[in-house]
Amino acid sequence: MQQASSDFRPDRRRFCSLTLRSAALLIAIVASGLGAYRYYERNIKKSTVAYPVADLISGRGASATRNPGDLGSLAASIRSEVSPGSWRGQGGSGTIVEFFLDNSVIVRNNDVVHERLTAFLREKRAAREGAEAPEATLHRTPPAD
Repeated sequence: MQQASSDFRPDRRRFCSLTLRSAALLIAIVASGLGAYRYYERNIKKSTVAYPVADLISGRGASATRNPGDLGSLAASIRSEVSPGSWRGQGGSGTIVEFFLDNSVIVRNNDVVHERLTAFLREKRAAREGAEAPEATLHRTPPAD
């Protein structure tokens, strides 16, 4: 009692509408995936940047004597004023390390925090009037697994 294969005839209109619906769903999924990737790139993916801040701690110019505590207090003010919830120990995973050898801070955080930190340092420099504004060095590192 086998059925002949010629008895099965799909309704082409119904088949096409399911295909179009599936295609629309697939496009929506891909679009949301691209949006999620952009969100990941901007808000989750971490990068490491070295910010020279010798001009912002006590003394003027690269040869002025400085107190290492000044660099620590600048790092503490960065943690408290620039996206406070993004730093390790305050609910986030970002890190900031004081590098005393060349008076810089090394920051690992997302791009949004780096943009805010750049604006914060620019405001500090503008308040000091006439301080040189060295550029930060960007070192892209792969995200931690």
